[in-house]
Amino acid sequence: MFLKSCQYGTKTLHITCVESSEPNQHSFYLWREKYFSEIKRLFDKLTGSDYLVSPSDMIFIICPCSNLNQKELEYFLKNICIQSDILNEFVFLAQSKNHLSFVKDAILQEFDSSKCDFLREKSVTLKWSEFSAYIQQYKSVQISKRYLLTSRKTQVIIKNEISEMFKNYGATILAANECDELFSETSVNLTSLFSERMKTFMQGKETTWSLFFFSDNISKLPLKKAIPSAFIEREFVDEIKSKIDQSVTFKHICIFLFGVGHLPGTGATTALMHVLWQYRSKFRCLLIDGHRLDANGIEDIVNHILSFRAFGESDDVINGLNKSQTCLPFLVLLDNTTTEIAEILQIKIQNEINDRRILSETTIGIILYIQNGKLGVRNSKNLNEKFTSKEKVKFESKLNQYEKLIENEGLFFEDMLGFLTFMNSDVSSHYNNYVVKIVDKIIDHLDSVYPTESKLLLYLAVFKCFIEDGNISVSHAMKVLGNEWQIKDHDMKNFTCEYFQMLVRQSEESKSGPGVYSILKITHLPVAKIILKQILKKKNASVLSAVTELLEDKAFIKNQFLKSKLMIDLCKMAVRRQKKYDASIQKNRIEPVKESFSMLILKIKDEHNMNECVSILEKFIEILEDSREDLNRSISNVYQTLSRLYLEYNYFDHAKEYAQKAVYVNENHCTYDTLGQIYKKELEKTSKDDAKNKEQVNLKIVLELASKAVKNFVKEQSIVQDYFKSSTLEITDEDIYDEDTILSRIPGYLGEISVIHIGGFGNGSVHLLPLS
Repeated sequence: MFLKSCQYGTKTLHITCVESSEPNQHSFYLWREKYFSEIKRLFDKLTGSDYLVSPSDMIFIICPCSNLNQKELEYFLKNICIQSDILNEFVFLAQSKNHLSFVKDAILQEFDSSKCDFLREKSVTLKWSEFSAYIQQYKSVQISKRYLLTSRKTQVIIKNEISEMFKNYGATILAANECDELFSETSVNLTSLFSERMKTFMQGKETTWSLFFFSDNISKLPLKKAIPSAFIEREFVDEIKSKIDQSVTFKHICIFLFGVGHLPGTGATTALMHVLWQYRSKFRCLLIDGHRLDANGIEDIVNHILSFRAFGESDDVINGLNKSQTCLPFLVLLDNTTTEIAEILQIKIQNEINDRRILSETTIGIILYIQNGKLGVRNSKNLNEKFTSKEKVKFESKLNQYEKLIENEGLFFEDMLGFLTFMNSDVSSHYNNYVVKIVDKIIDHLDSVYPTESKLLLYLAVFKCFIEDGNISVSHAMKVLGNEWQIKDHDMKNFTCEYFQMLVRQSEESKSGPGVYSILKITHLPVAKIILKQILKKKNASVLSAVTELLEDKAFIKNQFLKSKLMIDLCKMAVRRQKKYDASIQKNRIEPVKESFSMLILKIKDEHNMNECVSILEKFIEILEDSREDLNRSISNVYQTLSRLYLEYNYFDHAKEYAQKAVYVNENHCTYDTLGQIYKKELEKTSKDDAKNKEQVNLKIVLELASKAVKNFVKEQSIVQDYFKSSTLEITDEDIYDEDTILSRIPGYLGEISVIHIGGFGNGSVHLLPLS
């Protein structure tokens, strides 16, 4: 009844101190850092003369949920609503009447008992779930008019329901006037918001558009005090802008695709968001989270992108029939994705444009995409994790400015974690030591107060360090914390303390079929490495023991929801080899050189021995086989890794045994390549041993090994060729000999040639081995 009379988004402000009636885990320091500045800014605005004729026009709701909030409430009352004429306009919402007793006690510390009379009339007992549902229902009320520009230079308003529809697909519309409403803010509010946004950016949290607004307009805004901007434009931004400017002049290119490769934490997303920001009036800009985009959702997002291009335009302009006007090209930033997904999106947009018979003489749209790791494809560029000399000077200057604000201005080194990490590879050890100290402080706190969160942090560090974009689903995280997971439990802020949240981010990814799921991850790889190192140091443990603990955690491993995701991730951890980023090695090679084993196996080899590597790989196989998921390819890959491990130490019989198991589980060209490599190396060793001992070559053994090696390499090539012939794509006989097909068969060809060379069959005296 009462809630129905409150119009959210007009003159009502809802504030919640905590999220549940359970003892909350938020420290007073973090409550102040997270909530107070935002509450103060909104309160000042909503009680200002520009907004209210009198305080009675306003309804203010605060939600105290347990007596642990008394300190926060006292702080709130004393620092925000000290005026008695405003206090009686408050409505206090609680989950039980008992909770209101400490509200009264807090008020009595500042006012006499007469000021508590309003509590009888203006207090409401309501379940948190009911109140939360109300907030959810009305949270999307349009509060400002954001618009896009049209081909006629007019404005078309972006309706709130349109923005929400795009958000459902992980897409965010960047308006031409994004954040312009901040120009009407008071100097007090601007100063508070700017300080908060800069702090958030330095903490390494999600970049917001207001960051770019403040950076562009810092000299124009009436700030109450000087606040250094942590944001500096990378030189990389101008390089991307130059590519975009060239692309819009291209003839007969419908959709231009350009990729950016980066290592996590090097700022590629922020840099490309800056590109969109600078082009928001020249293009129609859209930011899409690739984690939310899968094969099932691409069709829908294609239609939304073309609708986005058409907003406010006439049919003749949309279809390219107007000779004097054309739609503004769209500029899409596809984050957290792969070249494969980006190319599929490009092709589907082009096909849809052709199906709709849309005409254009120049580029209709541009897709920028960001992929973890380095790219070597055409129309791509890798963001250098190292700063240029000019960038380094600028960043160190900013750090020096912020260092002077430490604690004097309410800034702590914890607040600079993201910024310090961003500079991790370039800053002096002075700053790197700060990162270690921050992480140590957090780990000590978790170990002493929240040990299950410490364990989860260790698991997350393992996943991040040994998988490129490693993460853990919220449902599995809940098992580590010892809680039963339910669909509604999607916000980990309700289950973890603020220190854990300083290091871990929650986001969403797409799953096969409709819908998304929530995941947790450590954003910055350098931080994950420090976390793993420091936790293991405190536990006097090793990577091997940490991974073993993870694999033996039955509640974690056997959790059914998203089990296939976990199994695939574990397989990646065991077998996924990284590229060697060494220019001298890669030079003049057709394909990039990869490490011999996954990062995890290389680490265990370095710290222990082959037997420990074998043991951990066998654990991976046992878990994959027990999962009852369709994981034959993954299991085969682990068998191949075991085979190659034995091969490295010349244990040929064991290597053959596991290679044969790999073939049995999942026959593919890689399994036969592994078998071929085993026989080839055994042939090589046999020939060398005979030569070293000056013994006559046993021709029978040599021929048998060579024949088996070639047989497997030929089989490898045959599987590749059959794949291309049976592909659903229209492939001609000529295509079978094109570059991509030949590249896939090259390992088999090279294997054959190596066998001929090793066995001495290329000297013209012996012709026993057929070359396919």
